Amino acid sequence: MTPARLLRAAVLAAAVLVLLAAGQPAPAQEPGIPINTGLPERVIVIERDGVEIARFTVELALTPTEQAIGLMGRTELPPDRGMLFIWPTADRVAMWMKNTLIPLDFVFIRPDGTIASIVHNVQPCPPQGLCPAYASPEPVNMVLEIGGGRSRELGIQPGDRLVLPERRQPQ
Repeated sequence: MTPARLLRAAVLAAAVLVLLAAGQPAPAQEPGIPINTGLPERVIVIERDGVEIARFTVELALTPTEQAIGLMGRTELPPDRGMLFIWPTADRVAMWMKNTLIPLDFVFIRPDGTIASIVHNVQPCPPQGLCPAYASPEPVNMVLEIGGGRSRELGIQPGDRLVLPERRQPQ
């Protein structure tokens, strides 16, 4: 094989390997910060008086490790996406923005699915310095993280309800 053909074959093989390794794109992230990948996803609906006001595709953070990492390292979060943290029992929980690079809303949700409170447009923590925690005012078993400001844009408020589309009551 001539050197030119050998080089062409090597380039072709490398291109095939890159395409095979690509698979699904990972969420945009900052190097050196752990990131959750491959989490299960669900579609959720926020409704008021039985009427849908918002719909999100969320990644489910179910284990302590997944919950500790949360949305750390992400450099973007599409407006119709989020992460839903679920605990087996209700308790007062606190969220923080360590290594989180984008503003978020924290939507604290009671076991019956109703929204207890919302912390709006929480900004990332500075690389050095204090990183405050944002606590639920009452026991909750879920927290929905969505892009900073989205809950106000969509009119989501305490008392609204999170439901799974397949469990919605017929109108």
